[in-house]
Amino acid sequence: MLLLAALKHGLVERDLPHTVSFFHGVRVDDDGALVSTGGAGAGATVDLVLHLPVVVAVAVADHPLDPSEQYHAGTVELLAWSAPQDLDALGAGVLPDVGDDLEYRRAVANSEAAHRASTQID
Repeated sequence: MLLLAALKHGLVERDLPHTVSFFHGVRVDDDGALVSTGGAGAGATVDLVLHLPVVVAVAVADHPLDPSEQYHAGTVELLAWSAPQDLDALGAGVLPDVGDDLEYRRAVANSEAAHRASTQID
C-alpha cells in the first residue's frame, strides 16, 4: 500500500524507508522474538512536527504481528497545517514540551544542516 502512495509522487520502492507503527506495540523477547503487546486503542493520537520537506504515506492496516484473526483497522483522521511560528520556536529551542532536551535540539540542528547542505546552489 505504501508503494502505491510513493508511486503517485514519482518515487520507487528503493525510496521507501522502513515503516513505523505508531499504534501497535511490539517488544523483543530475551530470545530475540518479536511479540505483539497490543494496540493503542480508539482515540489514540500522534503529533509530528516536520520541519523538512517530506512525503507522508499512511496505510491503515492491522499490524502483521497482531495475533487476532479479525481485521481491526479503523478510520484515520489526518490533519496537516503550516506552522512557521512553531518551526521558529523549535529552532530557537523554546517550543513547548521540547525545552532543554539536548538530544532533540541536536537532532533538529543536524536535520537543518543536512537540509541546507542538500539544497545549496553553487
